[in-house]
Amino acid sequence: MTREHGRSLIQYAILTVIVVATLYPIVWMFLASTKTNIEIFTGAGLSPGSAGLGNYQSSFSQRPFLLYLLNSVLAATVSVVVTVLLGCFASYSFTKLPFRLSKVLWVVVLASIMIPIEAIAIPLYLQVNSFGWVNSYAGIVIP
Repeated sequence: MTREHGRSLIQYAILTVIVVATLYPIVWMFLASTKTNIEIFTGAGLSPGSAGLGNYQSSFSQRPFLLYLLNSVLAATVSVVVTVLLGCFASYSFTKLPFRLSKVLWVVVLASIMIPIEAIAIPLYLQVNSFGWVNSYAGIVIP
């Protein structure tokens, strides 16, 4: 075995450990979703439960998950399309159309991007609430 082959073997072993460590929680969560509450706390780690896919059937019958999925897809799609369009317009104007306050406006844009969402979450919620947009598509998409 050459040195390069041994190094490659070690790299694959490390990558295999990383992949297993990454996928284990996902596999455990799926298998736990097929168990009853008692089996989750008393049963073995990676064994399927006795509830089977009945947990999925009961959860889909109790809540409108397809509506939740539609809401998420709609909000994400509208947000992405609006962000890409406005980003294209802004980038074109900053690069191709020189104007008097372009550098100042560019600094304002960069400063607004640097503000973490955690810093503006509460004021943003208060603003959405004052507009009456809570629990509406406008409250999700427009901010």
